[in-house]
Amino acid sequence: MKRLKLILSALLLLTLLLSACTPEGNVTPETVVTDPATEAPTEAPVPKTVMKVMSFNVWGGNSSNQTTADGSNKRVDARVSVRSKKLNVMLDAEAIDIAGLQEVKDEWKTWMRNEMDERYAFVGRSTQETGEGGYVIYRKDKYTVKDSGAFWLVEGAPTTPQKHPDSNFDRMCTWVIFQVTATGEYFLFLDTHLDTVDSVRAGQATVLVGQIPILQAKVKESYGTESCPVILVGDMNSEIDTEPYNIMSKVLCDTRTYSKGSTVARDFSTSPWFWYCKTEADYKKDGHYIDYIFVSKGITVKNHKMIQTATNLCPYGSYISDHNAMISEIELP
Repeated sequence: MKRLKLILSALLLLTLLLSACTPEGNVTPETVVTDPATEAPTEAPVPKTVMKVMSFNVWGGNSSNQTTADGSNKRVDARVSVRSKKLNVMLDAEAIDIAGLQEVKDEWKTWMRNEMDERYAFVGRSTQETGEGGYVIYRKDKYTVKDSGAFWLVEGAPTTPQKHPDSNFDRMCTWVIFQVTATGEYFLFLDTHLDTVDSVRAGQATVLVGQIPILQAKVKESYGTESCPVILVGDMNSEIDTEPYNIMSKVLCDTRTYSKGSTVARDFSTSPWFWYCKTEADYKKDGHYIDYIFVSKGITVKNHKMIQTATNLCPYGSYISDHNAMISEIELP
């Protein structure tokens, strides 16, 4: 009997020792991060914000019988009511976070209000003469608009419509200050459409880049941030290495050339009109590269690509626009 008591006492002591070494609750060694130098717990690093941004001139026309541009005399149903449904499919398939759209006329505004993918919201306004506003659509579950506005691309960057004497139309830039819901980060997004007149584009580009530090200062002062990443998208009507492009690329980085992953060759056209392709190798390659995504230094460009939305081979339904959609996956600093 005495021996049995000794065995039971030993078992009880062993049980107490084991329970003292067992972590309480759900704590496991993997959830504890320590600094090797001090062995003190440290917080796990916060994941970087990665997003997909798009620049897309959606074409303001609304034709049910549009002719293709390659001489084949093919006919395209280019009504906005038809093309907008395809754009919804593309937004979903490409997981677009934020897009700057150009040539948004009344039919496209109706789509944004009534038929755009319900996960998105929009902000923007129209130009005075053509009504082709610059509008920004964004995932409303991931980003919050803190402020927005517009300025016209003439000297002084007025906030009311004005036109350069030599310009075809009054040209503007829409800007939006976004906050990332998950992290609280702020960034500045701009969407624009430069003129088709060669003599005025450089001046417009100068006005455009001149407003960026002013808006960045506004973000820093209003929200107490140390930095303000910038994303600029648009139809610049300017080919690579022209004066307007050089003005913008001295301040910001072209995601096509800045990409750490895949990218697009410069000899592809971003605006081939409605181009009929017989095979995948028949994409037009005339170097008419005029649609861009620019980012500030410090933003990482993971990859950059072009969707052939101006062809019959578009994977989301043929001929969404006469321009191709430009998409960059980026990571905030």
